[in-house]
Amino acid sequence: MTQGVFMEYKGKKLADALQDFWQELLDRGVVKALLLPMEMEGGLVAPGLLTDPDRKGESRVLAPYMPLNTARVLQQMTKTMPPSERVAAVLRPCEARALVELVKLKQIALNNLTVISIDCPGTYPLAEYKRMVESGEDPVALLVDKVNQGAEDEQLRESCKACLYPVAPWADIRIGFLGLDKERFLIEALTQGGAQVIRGLGPEDRDVHLKKREQFLEQLQAKRKAGEQRLLEQQQKDLRGPDKLLSALSSCVSCHNCMTLCPICYCKECFFNSPTFEMEADRYMGLAKSRGAARMPADILLFHITRMAHMATSCVACGMCEEACPMGVPVFRLFKAVSAKVQALFTYEPGMRFEEEIPIATFREEELEEVQESKI
Repeated sequence: MTQGVFMEYKGKKLADALQDFWQELLDRGVVKALLLPMEMEGGLVAPGLLTDPDRKGESRVLAPYMPLNTARVLQQMTKTMPPSERVAAVLRPCEARALVELVKLKQIALNNLTVISIDCPGTYPLAEYKRMVESGEDPVALLVDKVNQGAEDEQLRESCKACLYPVAPWADIRIGFLGLDKERFLIEALTQGGAQVIRGLGPEDRDVHLKKREQFLEQLQAKRKAGEQRLLEQQQKDLRGPDKLLSALSSCVSCHNCMTLCPICYCKECFFNSPTFEMEADRYMGLAKSRGAARMPADILLFHITRMAHMATSCVACGMCEEACPMGVPVFRLFKAVSAKVQALFTYEPGMRFEEEIPIATFREEELEEVQESKI
């Protein structure tokens, strides 16, 4: 049971009905701005800060494409000084989970921030999304219909096919359409602040219990769990062992794009951008002479291993690391396998609850007892 209200499509597409909702929030002054995906020049989508309700038609929250994890944008917006006026951020489930982790790491401030999560059937790689848009297809309708019919789209990003959270576990407001009929969508209030925002939207606020939707989401999660298992098994086959790992990383050019787009990599002063790695040519020459030949740029393996150690406990498996890689390195598959093992070791699932502390930030005397005993 949860407090919520049903909103009718009123003969419109879901995207248009949602645009009306954004306009109502701005017109009523409930929020002063909305951070959400918007159509940019060339027809592509990127996060935008919407303040003018007359430009609601540029919003594209259902577009099945992620240029970056928007939690990264919220970090930039709120870390130094939170907004003086209320802003609503419309996030996919993986973005909402990343936000939770960054709040724990004191990288995002929730002051004057309303979090609105929206169901996510998945996203496409950039090339596939561009192809669909340029060919005149409606990627939103095609994907939502496929998911609601129980079919899996093989063109989705690998991370989306293994995503266990098509619905965010937390938000102030959660917008749901998966598993519902095409005549209405659901706006749920999960916090007191969210309840204040949706008050007066429908004829009445009421408790809703959606058994059909819950059953649908359970089935979808079971499919995604099977997809996750297949991915992890494939990872063990393709990447296990130092030789296979080095081979997989061989095309890395040390551009650091994976680090830049990862929402959990937040250090203001990164070790890999520090003077530690600014070496004279003779030091490279010495390294090459000692081995007969040296890979350039150097320290590729060190970079990826250090990144894994840094973010494994808080990785929300959004897959932005691999989407950002220009060389096709299977970064997501590698990091997903490592983070799954680390999180299982600490019995920690990132992005679920604010009150659950991150393992690296806490010490429990009883922690890792099994590991310790096995070494004795």
